[in-house]
Amino acid sequence: MGVKVREVKRKGWYVFINWRNQRKAKSFGPDKNTAKAFAKKLSSRLKWAEVSGEPLALLQPDQHIPTVKQYLTDWLGTYAKVHCKPSTAAGYHQVCVTHLFPAIGDRPLHEVSRAHVKRLIATWWSHGLKKRTIHNILTPLKEAYQHAIDDGLVTVNPVSNVGRSLRSHDSADAHIDPLTAEEVRTVLQQAKQTAPPALSPLPVCCAYRDAPRGTARPAMG
Repeated sequence: MGVKVREVKRKGWYVFINWRNQRKAKSFGPDKNTAKAFAKKLSSRLKWAEVSGEPLALLQPDQHIPTVKQYLTDWLGTYAKVHCKPSTAAGYHQVCVTHLFPAIGDRPLHEVSRAHVKRLIATWWSHGLKKRTIHNILTPLKEAYQHAIDDGLVTVNPVSNVGRSLRSHDSADAHIDPLTAEEVRTVLQQAKQTAPPALSPLPVCCAYRDAPRGTARPAMG
C-alpha cells in the first residue's frame, strides 16, 4: 500500500496510489499543496479501510476536474434547484452569474485557494459591497465546495475560515463616540442630584475624546 506525491515533467503534480493491486493516478496540475493534502487524507482512508475491512473505491486515473463555473452550474441544477426554496435557488444563480463566474469561473475547481477567496473579498469591499452582500455571494460557493469534497474532486474548502476577512470596517463598534470631559462632569453631577443616597456617588466608567494623554479623569466624588 502506498500513496506518493510526485511532479511529472511538463504535466504538474500527481498523486500515485498503489493499493490492493490497484494502481491509480490523479493529476493536480501545478497545485502541489492540494496534491499533498489529498495524499495525506487518502492515506488515512486507506489505513482505516485496512483495519476496518470497509470497501473503498479509488479514483479513476486522471479524473477530470471541472472548472468552478462548470461545477457550480451543475450544482445549481442538481442540488440548489431541487433542495432549496425557489427564491433561494434564484438568488444563488444570480450571485454566481454576477460575481463568481466572472471572477473565478474559468479556474479548475481544485486551483481556487483561500488566498484567492480573500482577494475576492478585498475587491468586493473596495467596490462598496456590504458585509451581508459578500456573505450571500460566498454562501453558494462554500456549499458547492462541500459537495465537491464529498465527490472526491477536492480535499479542502477554500471558503472555510475566511470570517476575519468579512469583518466590516463600518460596524457599529467602529463608530463609538465617547463623552467629552465636560459631558462626563454633567452626567456625574446629575447622578449625584437624582440618585438615592445609597447609590450616590454613582460609579461611572467612561472615556472622553478631547482630553490629552495622561490627563486625569473628572473627579467622581
